[in-house]
Amino acid sequence: MKTQYNSEVSSGFGKHTAAIIGENDFDSMFGSLVDIEDNDASQLKKAVYEPKDYLQGYLQSAYKTAYARKKVVRVELKGQWSIIVNPLNHEVLIDCDEERLRTYCQQPVSNPISIEPVGNNKPVSEEKVSQSHTMESFLWKVALWSSRGRFPTNIDPTQQVSLIRWPNVTRCTITPHILNISALLVESPHSLLQVADILQIRKQYVFAFFSAAYALGYAKEEGNKRSDNKNSDLIVNDSDPDIENVHVDKTFKRKKRKKSKREAKNRGKEVFVRKKAVKKEWRDRVARTIDVKNRRKGILDRLLRLFRRST
Repeated sequence: MKTQYNSEVSSGFGKHTAAIIGENDFDSMFGSLVDIEDNDASQLKKAVYEPKDYLQGYLQSAYKTAYARKKVVRVELKGQWSIIVNPLNHEVLIDCDEERLRTYCQQPVSNPISIEPVGNNKPVSEEKVSQSHTMESFLWKVALWSSRGRFPTNIDPTQQVSLIRWPNVTRCTITPHILNISALLVESPHSLLQVADILQIRKQYVFAFFSAAYALGYAKEEGNKRSDNKNSDLIVNDSDPDIENVHVDKTFKRKKRKKSKREAKNRGKEVFVRKKAVKKEWRDRVARTIDVKNRRKGILDRLLRLFRRST
């Protein structure tokens, strides 16, 4: 099936940039949970969610179906919204405004959702569309909305996890401390609770980031020989722009491999630059802390000298 899209939608597709969510906006965007004190087990139980019970799980199934069949797939809640997934150009088209979709993602699914291939009788260019996203950035956003600062039920927050691949921060929603968390988990495995303690940040920021990274297959739990996240692994492998999903001639494949090597090299440089930026941020933070301590010490010394003179 040859799929064509409305030129206006396609032209705007590449212009999406990442939304930046600051600490002050986090609770209003994703909902708030009571901060977990001292890694309390009873509080941790409230910070768990099952992705399959939310739109996130249906979307991951749709992605898997789309890639397996190499066909455009529609995820639909009749009368409310529909999401069209195109695996050939890694694009998602939506006919629902973001605010309404975010509200729906934050609640467990209560009405039947259908996942069906788009028929040949209606061109996709005629579909009603209000937004377009990359498959990566859209699932990342849906996972953040579904997570609301929680972690997947099959993940133990006391077990070590690691980051397999950096998220595309130019496209994916940027949550608080995303670079610091990424750098720490890329460098070496840590548990989710350790990450929060080391960086001295709210655990909800770590849980939200990990949930989105895990949904895309960018993160894994150490010690698991078998991945429990097969749908997500498929998303990473097949939605990567370096991987060709359709039959092409050998000449094009050779060109594709050369391009892949160049882009892999560029990604390596990008990771190096990000790590360097994170290290500089930490050095600056330590320097500021030392400077504050020295100033406090200097003030205390002057006060002591004045007190000695007065006595």
